[in-house]
Amino acid sequence: MFLFVAADSVLQTVLPVSMTETGAASVAVIGIMIAIPQGIGFITALPGTAFGDAHGRARVVTLHATIAAVAACLLAVAASGRSMLWWIAPLLLFGLMRLTVWISILATVSTTGDRLTMQGLNGASQRLAAAAAALISAAVIASQGWEGAYLVIGAAFVLMVPLALAVLPRTATRSGPLVTPRASYGVAVSIVRRDRAIRASGLAAMCCMTVMLVGNSFFALTMTVDTGDLAAFVAILLVTRDLSSVVIGLTFKQVVNKVGLSGTVTIAVGCAATSMLILAVSGSTIIGIVAAAILQGTSICLLIGSTNLLAVYSSGVPTAGAALRITASQIGPSIGALIMPIVLAGALGFGGNALLYALATVTIVILGAIALLQMRPPRTAPTAPIANDTTKDGDHHEPHHRTDPPLAPHSGVSRSPHRTDPVGDLPAFHTRERDLGPAPSA
Repeated sequence: MFLFVAADSVLQTVLPVSMTETGAASVAVIGIMIAIPQGIGFITALPGTAFGDAHGRARVVTLHATIAAVAACLLAVAASGRSMLWWIAPLLLFGLMRLTVWISILATVSTTGDRLTMQGLNGASQRLAAAAAALISAAVIASQGWEGAYLVIGAAFVLMVPLALAVLPRTATRSGPLVTPRASYGVAVSIVRRDRAIRASGLAAMCCMTVMLVGNSFFALTMTVDTGDLAAFVAILLVTRDLSSVVIGLTFKQVVNKVGLSGTVTIAVGCAATSMLILAVSGSTIIGIVAAAILQGTSICLLIGSTNLLAVYSSGVPTAGAALRITASQIGPSIGALIMPIVLAGALGFGGNALLYALATVTIVILGAIALLQMRPPRTAPTAPIANDTTKDGDHHEPHHRTDPPLAPHSGVSRSPHRTDPVGDLPAFHTRERDLGPAPSA
């Protein structure tokens, strides 16, 4: 996870600046180029993660990481001063590979160990990697060593291959029914259509994506300073943001158990929106940048953990494995990732910094509000029974069991022989960890 987030963050930060400095594209076109790798991944991620759930995620990550490394090397060639046409193919290739790698790793992390502790550590690890990426990006911007940056990204994906083979599952997982790659698209659409928790997860992820997109890709474009100062400002924002996330990640379990999942999302959305307003008013001052960075770091880490909990644990009977469920929750954010960079670039080009940050604020508030509405259980929903518990003497108590809904013939979905019993149709999200249901196995 550390290697992936570091490499992906360097790409998001360096791509717009490198394309501008080499004369490959204007600000308006850069929005499209940022959107390509961020938004098209679900096309291959749905069948890829379905295959990984059914046959082992290690081989899926190995294949996709290798191809992503090749794409990064091709980007290094494009960054040597080539025209925009040289950038398109490797960005498409990289975009089709990245999401499958990330979700395959994330699904394993999300179904390993104590759920809240692991999500806190996951968020902290991701943001520590992003802080390292910020330092690398600042050095790249200061030296304008664009080719070297893309080679570093490629090297990170190469290193993921032996790590994936060592730690990721090589056989079918036990986190839900197994879905064939061919059936993955239909199953994913069905999950999004029927599952309020998945929709809430996707909306919260879109909030998080907007915050990271502004910080990683657009903040540098809002600054009118020389290259050396620009590198320093970028480093201050991103490093402060990501170190704040690391600290918050270590307290994630306590936060959720104190205010509940809906309260956690509410805090995250409030911090994100406030950070955008601060950047709009005082984004050129050190104090303003640091304050916005701390709020963004808090928001990002809380949203990372919340989206994963919603996608993996917070529904009724799982209709797919953990990786495919997370991928389904990312359909909305992927479509948003295709649109938001273009919209934000247009706002920056036509209305300047004020319009960019105002649009980001409104987007975050609207998405967050809808996510919280989706997290409210329907009035007719039964109360979720308490998850499996173990008494002091070791006796194991089962919750009220539910029966799986029948599957259509030839649906491409098969029941896992190692099913766990989920809890309820939708948990009371204002309650605590026990309402998330039993944890599926990786």
